[in-house]
Amino acid sequence: MVSINIFQSYYNDLLIFFGLLSCIVGTLWALNQKRVKRLIIYSSISQTGFLVALLGVMSFDSVGILYFFLIIYIITSLVIWGHLILLSNSNMLINRFYSLDNKSVYISDFKNFFNINPIACFSILIAFFSIGGIPPLAGFLSKMLVIAKLIDYNHVLAASIFIIISSVSIYYYIRIVKIAYFESNKTTSTPFAQVLFLNENFNIEYTLFSILLFLLIFLFIFPTLLLAFCYSIPYFMHLL
Repeated sequence: MVSINIFQSYYNDLLIFFGLLSCIVGTLWALNQKRVKRLIIYSSISQTGFLVALLGVMSFDSVGILYFFLIIYIITSLVIWGHLILLSNSNMLINRFYSLDNKSVYISDFKNFFNINPIACFSILIAFFSIGGIPPLAGFLSKMLVIAKLIDYNHVLAASIFIIISSVSIYYYIRIVKIAYFESNKTTSTPFAQVLFLNENFNIEYTLFSILLFLLIFLFIFPTLLLAFCYSIPYFMHLL
């Protein structure tokens, strides 16, 4: 029995270590990215580190927190990737109109984005701040719950490293905000962001984005119902 407990302790510590490694690698690799897709992908690797570390302190409460983190991350990802798809499609339309080669969406393409499309710019801002863990957004609450659970199980060092790495990751989100709000693009005559207004599905898509963004704020202020649902999932799975 003692050997099983020792093995489980090593197994849990290994999961926390790989969670930290995933968070560190994803954050550091994202810092120097110039393409938005690669930035989001490395950011996803960093977010996965929180989930892996949470598996190292698996309990009834941690399972509920894991589902809560996943739901918040899915909501945020839908907003970010949805906007990226719209921007990529708009980019393709403009390149086709001007007979240019298709290229990826770069972070520098967000210059003057706020003046061209303030609705989309603000929407992306909220999503990035949520995934970066900035209050008052649900992404902050989900990360805080993971870190609090690590501290409850005496993994204070791991929790401290997660806090430091999360603080570093805020840099590349703020960089996008800085470019979108405070930098102008004088070389682009027809920015791809402007084509979003010509999309016939604008109302449907932005209605969906508005609902998702509302949830990111609402679930930070009133998370009790979703947390209760997440905590009940392991119970119902056990019954099945």
